[in-house]
Amino acid sequence: MDNEKRLFLAFALSMLVILTFSWNSAKNAPPPKVQPETQQGSAPSGQSIASASPTATVFPTTDAPVRQAQSPQAANGWGWVETAPGSAENDEVVVDSERYQIRFSKQGGAPVSWKLLSYPQLFAKEQFLKLEQEYGSPAEKEIAQLELDLLEQSEQTKEQQPVDAINPLFDEGRAGMAIRWGQNIFDRDIVYTCDADAVTVSGETEIVFRSEHQNVVLEKRYRFYPDNYKVDLEIRLINRMDQPLAFQEQAFYDINWQGGFGFTSLRTDAANNAHVQMGGSVTTTLHPDLEKRFQVAGFNTPVFLDSQLAGYRYPTSLVPNVDGEQVGWVGVSQKYFLAAIITHTPTVTAIQGLISPTDDELRFNKPMMGVRMRMDPLLPVGASHVDRFTLYVGPKDVKDLAMADSTLEDARQYFMFNSFTGPIAAWMLWLLQAFYSLVPNYGVCIILLTLLIKLMMFPVMQKQMHSMRKMQALQPHINQLKEQYKDEPQKLQKEQMDLFRKHKVNPLGGCLPILITIPIFVALYSTFSLSVELRGAPFFGWITDLSQPDAAFYVPLASYIIDINILPIAYTLLMFISMSMQKMEGPNAAAMKIMPFVFVFIFWQIASGVILYFVISMLIDVIQRIIIEKTHNEELLPPPQKEKKRPAARKKA
Repeated sequence: MDNEKRLFLAFALSMLVILTFSWNSAKNAPPPKVQPETQQGSAPSGQSIASASPTATVFPTTDAPVRQAQSPQAANGWGWVETAPGSAENDEVVVDSERYQIRFSKQGGAPVSWKLLSYPQLFAKEQFLKLEQEYGSPAEKEIAQLELDLLEQSEQTKEQQPVDAINPLFDEGRAGMAIRWGQNIFDRDIVYTCDADAVTVSGETEIVFRSEHQNVVLEKRYRFYPDNYKVDLEIRLINRMDQPLAFQEQAFYDINWQGGFGFTSLRTDAANNAHVQMGGSVTTTLHPDLEKRFQVAGFNTPVFLDSQLAGYRYPTSLVPNVDGEQVGWVGVSQKYFLAAIITHTPTVTAIQGLISPTDDELRFNKPMMGVRMRMDPLLPVGASHVDRFTLYVGPKDVKDLAMADSTLEDARQYFMFNSFTGPIAAWMLWLLQAFYSLVPNYGVCIILLTLLIKLMMFPVMQKQMHSMRKMQALQPHINQLKEQYKDEPQKLQKEQMDLFRKHKVNPLGGCLPILITIPIFVALYSTFSLSVELRGAPFFGWITDLSQPDAAFYVPLASYIIDINILPIAYTLLMFISMSMQKMEGPNAAAMKIMPFVFVFIFWQIASGVILYFVISMLIDVIQRIIIEKTHNEELLPPPQKEKKRPAARKKA
């Protein structure tokens, strides 16, 4: 294998890894056809309600005596539920933990604010937001103005508000965890009672929201833990009437997470994904793909769509589940955070949809994911129906995710080789945090980690550079053999191998060291691009957030705003210098010379922390190459001599 082919293979492998990780990190399934429900409360096609999903255990309750029913009509469906929209909006229960603060409303007995205290709310750069105000679409202008107002407020108060998992653009009860009972009753219209007004989580702590009407009790029990982000939820329905409670075709309820995760920001890491874990595997759908699934025109175009599930006033459907696989959890996420509903009561029905702050249009639409919980059509006298869930609302930190459910880790945007590179990535993250304890600047820590890795890989890279140098010295001889035996491929191959053996050169010696570094390369990319530690971490100067492109300044172009990133340009220049130091010949030389410019586009929107590693690494490679050129300048063998043609003999007269 000649030098050009080895170089081309090396860069092709690098490009393949980067492109695959950048654009195929989410496990996207092709948009399947959405299954509308043909009848409310019915099971998926071909299954009965009883077989579609195992129901929770129904058992007698002994916590209160059975009382006389107030109305015989209460025995059918959800008609016994008493709704009073807006009557308890200002009556709240606040739960404080070291990790979060959750504000519950007794109107709905559900959280209306879920703040993660260790993570500040971040906004797009002020310069970018002002340009969006001038050149953006109407929707982008509105969001940019909102971000600028919040940014100004944060600067005036000198305080950064923590991340709120529940989108504040939505009315209370419309975003976050929400329940729909049967076809038409939404939890936000039910008033609950709760004995507590404020709770501090110092150990396992429980609060109970309770609603009782016509001798039917509806309870929601939340259990909190001081050392992690999970919250256990138990939903209990108790029949205290003197007759069975018949749900008929409405023997179900939906528990959803609505409004996506967090504030509607123009930051790139604020984009939302939707997840469903079904049959042991997780499917991740990007927000734009979910819009396509419902034929929504897009973020900047108002649309008006009907739901494919009756009772919802926004696009909603069942997630296709032909094989009837169990749903483990559903959730929505940003790049660094996840809100998930984990089911402990078996169900096979997952729900997906889009929701906006108003019912009229979906210009600001956000993902909605949920599960449908089936019930027995008849709840006997004195019996209870109980379903159990775990809510996880927190960072996509491996340890925190595992404390709630081991399968939540699949929500991270992992590369396909994670099972192999995961331990390497974990070790590198540990090193990064160790460096940070000594030098509290993650930019400096990335440089130190780069130096350590280059030092560890020095023997391998040194061997690779020497092998490439030997191949460069042999290249003229290889070219001469190609010319000499151009019509004899087998003879050419034999002569080349003899040449390699004679001068003790391994034609793969330049490629194999590069292949060894690929797992490290992937692990580094995973560490720097997924670590929540780098979120909002500054380096110096214009690099104020290592989790975002460095964006030194912005240039408006028509209706687009182009960010000018210095680090990808610096990497391209260093790569061009490195390649110019190598003698490239042959048909692939031209293709190799344009490779640095291709990397500009590949790296343009990648986090600056990732590019910083590559810039420092390439700088070290250039210095190492210069040293080798100066200290090993001897020729392996003299260039080949061209055979001179003898002049034709003159004929004697």
